[in-house]
Amino acid sequence: MIHLVFLRGVMPSGKNRVPMKQLQELLRDNSYPDARTYLHTGNIILTTEKEAHELATHIHMLIITQIGPDLGIIIRTPQEVQSLLANNPFQRPGDDLKRVFFSMLSQQPTEEEIRIIRANSCCL
Repeated sequence: MIHLVFLRGVMPSGKNRVPMKQLQELLRDNSYPDARTYLHTGNIILTTEKEAHELATHIHMLIITQIGPDLGIIIRTPQEVQSLLANNPFQRPGDDLKRVFFSMLSQQPTEEEIRIIRANSCCL
């Protein structure tokens, strides 16, 4: 199964620096021979039969032990990301669909967290 791996908080330099070439080699040497990174974003595409939770745990431990940063990891399938983009509540006619930015949460927010987000948002 194809998985998209999103590393949270990756920075090009400093504390959360993760060299993409090193990350790609690390993943390829540890059960993910087709792993590819995308630019310096911390986004990865790979194929595995592991479940999302198991995959996130494995990649998290590889990064901590071999590279250093303690990063959050979100795993999604291409279909989940396509659904997210297709259901964009803010899309308007004429929008440049090559430049869509979105956020993903690692878990469902509580009702209180949703209330706080809505109270601090201009658009929800």
